[in-house]
Amino acid sequence: FEFSERGARESRDEPKKDARHILSPMTGRVIDICVEPGGAVSRGDTLMIVEAMKMQHMLTAPWNATVEAVNVEHNQIVNIGSLLITLCEPGQDADTTG
Repeated sequence: FEFSERGARESRDEPKKDARHILSPMTGRVIDICVEPGGAVSRGDTLMIVEAMKMQHMLTAPWNATVEAVNVEHNQIVNIGSLLITLCEPGQDADTTG
């Protein structure tokens, strides 16, 4: 047998820029929102912290971007797969009207 992690490692190290939507990886409570719509973020910056089962999970920016929308509020309970944040390409005008 021959196993390789190359594909998995590549997808983690170089995220696709079409991944505009940051989704909740688990059911939990939003305990901190570290960004605002229209704000610039760099790859690896903390966007939000979700608490689940007494553990804090930091969600980070997968690439340099502008925050288009924050779709949840502080202390909100979110389900796995819930849309938390929408990103857009750096320099693009984020729709911060609503």
